[in-house]
Amino acid sequence: SLGSVSSYDTTYLGLDRVDQGITYLESLLAEWDTVSTSMKDGFSLIKDKSGEYQTYASANASLKGSLEYSNRILGLVNDIQGGAISVGNFQSYLSDLDQTTNYLNTILLDVFQRGDTVIDSSLTGTARTSAKNDLSALRSGLDTGSKAWAPVLSGMGSSFNDLNGLFGNFGNSIQAFRSSLEDRNTTAKSVSDRLLSYYEGFQSEYLMRKDQLTFLLDPNG
Repeated sequence: SLGSVSSYDTTYLGLDRVDQGITYLESLLAEWDTVSTSMKDGFSLIKDKSGEYQTYASANASLKGSLEYSNRILGLVNDIQGGAISVGNFQSYLSDLDQTTNYLNTILLDVFQRGDTVIDSSLTGTARTSAKNDLSALRSGLDTGSKAWAPVLSGMGSSFNDLNGLFGNFGNSIQAFRSSLEDRNTTAKSVSDRLLSYYEGFQSEYLMRKDQLTFLLDPNG
């Protein structure tokens, strides 16, 4: 760790900021199973309720426009919305991971810059060379880790790009439904079909991404 560099005074570096960032990042990773399970449950709910929606709408076409039909469809829509919220919570969690990582990178860059200043102003000869080497090795390790980490989080975020638009359109279609049930039917069915296709491919991807994140945080990885 940075604090183990003994060839110069590390007090000026403000390593407590790094420790706080690392502690928070570790606390986030400890929540992975809970949040990702909720996301998975959200997709399952979307899948199940979308299927129910299509089945009910097809079997009860003659009831369109009735209070019974409206209440049943609205109930299924609300369930699908609940699933979408669970997926959205996982996306927010990934954003928090990304922001925390960026914070750590910023703080560590400042630490390295301060370290260079301390070394150049207070050390000479072999002590200076040794300290420079220590700092260079640490900086190299950070750069390598950051380059490996960035595409993982970027890949996770891109997985949700189409979903963001899809859920947004779905929300608009819900509003339309409240004013005109008939106009909404085609839109909702299209959304339901798309959600099912996303569900099929996402479960395997999020497991792979979890393994990548865990590996990158493993000091022995």
